[in-house]
Amino acid sequence: MAVIDSASELSQMLQPMVASRSRGPIVFLCPIVFGIRNVIYSGMLLNLRGRGVSTHLLVRHPGAATLLESWRDVEECSAILSAPMIRSQCGMPALHALLRSSFARRHRLNAYYHINRWYHRNDNLPLRARSAAIDLLSIIGSREPFYRWLVVALDRFKRYTQDITPVRQHLEKLRPSLVVSTSCFVIDEEPYLQAARDLGIPTLGWILSFDNLTNSRVLPVFDYYAVWNRRMRD
Repeated sequence: MAVIDSASELSQMLQPMVASRSRGPIVFLCPIVFGIRNVIYSGMLLNLRGRGVSTHLLVRHPGAATLLESWRDVEECSAILSAPMIRSQCGMPALHALLRSSFARRHRLNAYYHINRWYHRNDNLPLRARSAAIDLLSIIGSREPFYRWLVVALDRFKRYTQDITPVRQHLEKLRPSLVVSTSCFVIDEEPYLQAARDLGIPTLGWILSFDNLTNSRVLPVFDYYAVWNRRMRD
């Protein structure tokens, strides 16, 4: 896991990854403004261009280009595609909740329980019973091999209920050497991470902030993780 404290350091880390994979572009997933800020306004794109590395930004919609004063720094840009739902996702919220609770228990993240208690403070009796059952099941779900089973089960559930074919075709057209997640807690990125795994394209999770590790959601599985300091790495 890399520890970075500047855009220049991250650029240095990305360059050899690209060099070892036929010099395809680095695809940055930027579904929200924070990703655009960190990639463009940090000077990273100019730094990568100076190192001979091509880039491609995927944003929520092409019109976002008009909102950025420094968009001239971007070589290529296109819209993030969605994965249409093709089957009912009944049961997914419960599976999500169980994985989140298991993740928090596995890594001893007390913030999750405080925040979860606040959000559900007005729940009726059946919903409270559901939360208590999920909390109890997470004792088992936080341990191997049950935790790994939950991760795989949720991934298969999403693949079964969504069609990621358009996303996979998009990546096949771009032929990236690396896919970089800038906002891993935003659901728009998930189909691209799934498609990248299918196509054998390495992924890097650029963890946006320390609180993404404690109260946002379960971190996706990446090949590489970039964090801002050693405390986040630990």
